[in-house]
Amino acid sequence: MKKQGLLGNQRFLLIASLMLALSIAVAVSRILLAERSETITIINDAAAVLSALIATVLFVRVWLSTSSKDISKKIWGQIVVGMVAWTVAEGTWAYYEVILGQEVPYPSLADSFWLFGYVMFYVALLNQYRLFQTAPTQRQKLAVFWLVVVFSLIVSFLVLIPIIESFDPQKVLESLLNIAYPLFDLVLLILTLAIIFSLEQGRFALTWRLLGLGLVFMSSADLMFSYASWNEIYFPDGRLNSITVLIDTLYYVSYLALGLAAYTYGIVSDSLQSVKIDVVLRALTKSNILVFIDRDGRIISASDNFLDLVRSLQNPAHYLQRPFSQALNIDQALMADLVRKTIQQGSLSTQPMEIRASRGDLRTIWLTSVAVYEGQKKLVCLALVLRTNFNLQGEEERALSEEQKMLINYYLTQAGTYQNEENQVLKAYFLEQIRLLYSLIQQFSGVSVAHKLMIHLNQVVGQKDWHFTFTGQEIGI
Repeated sequence: MKKQGLLGNQRFLLIASLMLALSIAVAVSRILLAERSETITIINDAAAVLSALIATVLFVRVWLSTSSKDISKKIWGQIVVGMVAWTVAEGTWAYYEVILGQEVPYPSLADSFWLFGYVMFYVALLNQYRLFQTAPTQRQKLAVFWLVVVFSLIVSFLVLIPIIESFDPQKVLESLLNIAYPLFDLVLLILTLAIIFSLEQGRFALTWRLLGLGLVFMSSADLMFSYASWNEIYFPDGRLNSITVLIDTLYYVSYLALGLAAYTYGIVSDSLQSVKIDVVLRALTKSNILVFIDRDGRIISASDNFLDLVRSLQNPAHYLQRPFSQALNIDQALMADLVRKTIQQGSLSTQPMEIRASRGDLRTIWLTSVAVYEGQKKLVCLALVLRTNFNLQGEEERALSEEQKMLINYYLTQAGTYQNEENQVLKAYFLEQIRLLYSLIQQFSGVSVAHKLMIHLNQVVGQKDWHFTFTGQEIGI
């Protein structure tokens, strides 16, 4: 699929075409029936309610299909509440004009729902901007700045200043609403422009452009309505004129654009493949085996679960005085090197080793070793704690005595193994956050941007000599 892949998507083209056809049909029918004011009022109100309802249903569909773990679900919920409020407002307006056949009072219940809908959209847009905003470029800042200045000047001179100058103290609430609507629309325009410019790229960029376009249409229609109503050129004497057709058309087209944005989000979400990237981290072990060996690497004693490790039915005494490397089929040179390093350094922590049990199966263990001295100079033995995960297929692991458990805790603490495992947990958390970040960047800015993140991370770990790997398939230690 090219770019968003929607220009070639049959579902998108079908819904967009149906919405366009509905918009044209309503506009043409109103023009053809211009002499029948009651009929065109019914058509206009029905179109507004239907369009708002379509948008609401599509946003509810997005909200329901979004996982509760998805950070965008809250934002879609806020938009749904705003859309429901606006739909109720349109329905209330239509109820007065079509059902009751009377002029809508001002202020009315519809106004409270419209204003509440504005507030919910403000909250949603602010949360969206904070969530996915990247640092705007100088070009973006200038574009938003000048557009805001132009809109502010137009709204101020054509709408706000005339309304403020004719403020009627006898009709305080009506006068305040006359000022509130243009201000609310101006703020909505500013937030919408900020969203559009901050999400220029990414898979969901077209979704937010369509949503922004719908809000721009809505704000423009409101501002034009305020201007036309104030100058008494909106539906003058019950006659349809060009500015009335434009304003009303913008209203229901704005709802359809919002609905198309919600539908587009669903299409893009369905087409997204889940980010399959594995976090590779050593699994924490569950079983500890205690073994004491002498300077030459011969076994002095071992806990009973040593037999579970070697998968042997022999008596534990069978392994006494046998070379540790021979009992576990470890390379003798490797074992000699581990003994030498333990004596030199005093301890080794979590050394990975591959052993072969008596039945021939391979197993990975992690060895922690501590040199045990009498006094400070005389080496008594080496204490080994072997850590692994047993798979005894229904059999129970041989139990450790309380003394052995205490010794294991002591040696693991002395060698720093517990501290290392705490570090592993922190590393695991760090890697999970990197994976989440990679997933978000891939979804909202594309694969190429996510790949640049991996390149940058690999450069950093190379400079710092950290033992991490970052690729498009694996994040690991």
